[in-house]
Amino acid sequence: MTLKRAFQIAIDGVASTGKSQTARLLVQRLDGFAHIDSGAMYRAITLKTFPLKPAVSSTAWAEQVAAIAENTQFHFAGSRLFMDGEDVSTDIRSLEVTRAVSAVAAVPAVRSALVRMQRDFASAPGRGSRGVVMEGRDIGSTVLPDAQLKIYLDGQVLVRAERRFAEMHAAAKKAGLPLNVTLEEIMADVQRRDTADFERKTSPLKKADRAVVIDTSFLSLAEQVGMLEVLARERLMHWEK
Repeated sequence: MTLKRAFQIAIDGVASTGKSQTARLLVQRLDGFAHIDSGAMYRAITLKTFPLKPAVSSTAWAEQVAAIAENTQFHFAGSRLFMDGEDVSTDIRSLEVTRAVSAVAAVPAVRSALVRMQRDFASAPGRGSRGVVMEGRDIGSTVLPDAQLKIYLDGQVLVRAERRFAEMHAAAKKAGLPLNVTLEEIMADVQRRDTADFERKTSPLKKADRAVVIDTSFLSLAEQVGMLEVLARERLMHWEK
């Protein structure tokens, strides 16, 4: 049966619950689905603002950041994100970007611009695409409020910080570089991100209506992907009838 529109899976949740990895692996298990990492888009805009060097939260700074967002082109190719034709997939994962992204994401005009782009991606994920898996922090509540499946990933702060620390340690080791950050600093960053996400005036992080809540604290990545796959296949079966 031909679907009238793309089947939408929205994955939201707090920082370091494996949203991107989960979405990426879920797409591999579902034929004809595209993955859109909305958080990567905010990170990319953050990276692009670094040359500005003004005082964060000033009106002039917010206007400059908004102008950057409005005039940026994005393209997803599998798990890679291209900004204005350049692959920024690695650069956007730095600790510097992580610490600055909340301020950029809090600018209403930035969110407005990126939400518009994200909805466009979701409505036309590509030729032959059956659906889209989009993840972030306001997907089910704001970007795709009519998504057929909404997921909210939660988890204990310490567990999330340990995961993030392990990822950064592995990346530093692979690059042959020292890891100049402690677990305590990562935990403080995670808590800071949570506060910023929950208290943001525009599209704050919250559990969307009809969202299935999954506590990832004691789940392996494979287990949480498996849980989402079961939910997705159940919804798809009814959707395609």
